[in-house]
Amino acid sequence: MSLSAAKRIIYDIVTWEFLPIEEYQDKYYFLKKIKGIFPDLSDEKIISAIEYANRQTKSSVRKKKYVNALSLKMFTA
Repeated sequence: MSLSAAKRIIYDIVTWEFLPIEEYQDKYYFLKKIKGIFPDLSDEKIISAIEYANRQTKSSVRKKKYVNALSLKMFTA
């Protein structure tokens, strides 16, 4: 799957979330959503990406910026 296709899928998921995703139960629920779509990604990688996206978008919670930060961390080495 290409990065742009993954971003579109993630954007559709993030559309219904309150950002940033900081509460433990919200992270867990979001992790399960992502894991259901991208089962080959480890839980640690997804959680790391969520925390990275939260830090990068702390001051302005724009969904596009959040998706870019999240997908960057999840799909790059």
